[in-house]
Amino acid sequence: MTNKKHKSKWGYGVAFLYGGFVLFMLSIVFYVSFQDFQMVEDDYYRKELVYQDQIDKMERTRKNNSDVSVEIASSGNILIKFPVNNETDVVGTIKLFRPSNARLDVEIPIKLDSSGIQEIAIDRMVRGYWQVKVDWMADSIEYYSQSPLFLN
Repeated sequence: MTNKKHKSKWGYGVAFLYGGFVLFMLSIVFYVSFQDFQMVEDDYYRKELVYQDQIDKMERTRKNNSDVSVEIASSGNILIKFPVNNETDVVGTIKLFRPSNARLDVEIPIKLDSSGIQEIAIDRMVRGYWQVKVDWMADSIEYYSQSPLFLN
């Protein structure tokens, strides 16, 4: 009878597992380095400092029942209805904000028709989730409204 010792190969298993983990981590780092990370807002820090003004506008809008309504018309365009009469001069901006891609954001000056409605064509807009942010002033009072919108 010969005495052969059985050699354990657990060291190779540990080295193989460690090497696999290192390769996995390097592949994750490589993949993530090519991803496009976008900020929601380019100048978020400056906007954060003046956010209390925004909160005040939203509260004023809520108290005065001055929220705008956003809907899709039968023509397929966006209708934004303001709670104002014909004599009220409304100034401000409408921002169509696309959370998933900042390059698609659109800012439009407010130009109401005689019934207090602004119509926005959607022929160049990408389908999906949008937020309609309306920052406006009427009778020297500032308001702010934000509504979700989903374009099919």
